[in-house]
Amino acid sequence: MHIQPGSQPQQCVGGNTVHLATVSACTAPGPPQESLVRDETIVRRPMGLPVAAGCGRAWARTRNLCATREALSAAIDIIDPSLLLEKWKYRGQRLIEVGTGPTIHTLISACEYYDEIVVSDYVDSNRKEIEKWLKAEEGCLDWNAHLQYVCDLERKRTPAIISDTLRQRVKQVLKCDICLENPFHPVTVPPADCVLSSLCLEAACKDRESYRRSLSSMVDLLRSGGVLVLIGDLDETFYTVGEQRFDCVNLSEEFITETLSKLGLSVEEFTLQQAEDRDSNHKCDYAASFHLIAIKH
Repeated sequence: MHIQPGSQPQQCVGGNTVHLATVSACTAPGPPQESLVRDETIVRRPMGLPVAAGCGRAWARTRNLCATREALSAAIDIIDPSLLLEKWKYRGQRLIEVGTGPTIHTLISACEYYDEIVVSDYVDSNRKEIEKWLKAEEGCLDWNAHLQYVCDLERKRTPAIISDTLRQRVKQVLKCDICLENPFHPVTVPPADCVLSSLCLEAACKDRESYRRSLSSMVDLLRSGGVLVLIGDLDETFYTVGEQRFDCVNLSEEFITETLSKLGLSVEEFTLQQAEDRDSNHKCDYAASFHLIAIKH
């Protein structure tokens, strides 16, 4: 497959990549975001692990949701998982996101509650996209519709205020490979008050054992008493990006909670949103999406 370096943004999944590949996958609530659509190239790592449709699946799943807090209460993490931090009033000094991709939507609410934010991605072009937005460079991705959408839910900030706050508080944009014991090797990051990851590990890992190891590496980034916010899919065996189909790790709630318990975390909340069209969905076969909040002992 021919790859055009930097041809479009990609979603990092801790060592794999995904492109925001299709119009339907990139359409978030609000006006169409043509700036997010560039082509349908798909990238693989040299080791042959599949890419993940993390960000694309999020947009596809939320494009038709109405903009009310009631309608979104069960699925708000898909729009902005950091809104969970507002709900639970978790605050701290440092937040690390694992597998940010070229996107900033996962940090829209978190930037109000954490003074220092570290974002990360495996792919150079993803990190460059984030840096372009942080510097407000010409041609950077336009997130105004997404910012406004969350502002309408919060009813207290404006897109301009959020943008300024986020640009001030993102302190590092790091290369990340969740397959490593230290995902940021050779950089060492002080333990965080919160670690956030969305639709990442199930696509980056080839089986449950590698998922356990990667989750352990993620937990090691947390301080004692720190908060883990994890978003993913359950009972999913495949997903598609454009016309390309990829396998992913089949997860269950029991497996995830048991793994977290063995890693020394207590799950404070585990919320499910059931898939409505699994039998007719040819893009992916997930049974439910989830978000969880866990505390490290």
